[in-house]
Amino acid sequence: MKVAVTGATGRIGTRIVGALKARGDEVTVLSRSPERAAEKLDVDAVAWDPKSGPAPPSALAGRDAVV
Repeated sequence: MKVAVTGATGRIGTRIVGALKARGDEVTVLSRSPERAAEKLDVDAVAWDPKSGPAPPSALAGRDAVV
């Protein structure tokens, strides 16, 4: 599955990303600090701050699920 994850660098989000990767899913995270998230979690990351409005459509396009 292709999954987008918000809140991925938090306590629960980190575990969700780890579980998704362990089962072979393609994970993209939406983060206020995409460089840090990509480095910490070893995934693709897209810049997004929920306070600034909806997530970029390109980050969600083609995804099977959003967490």
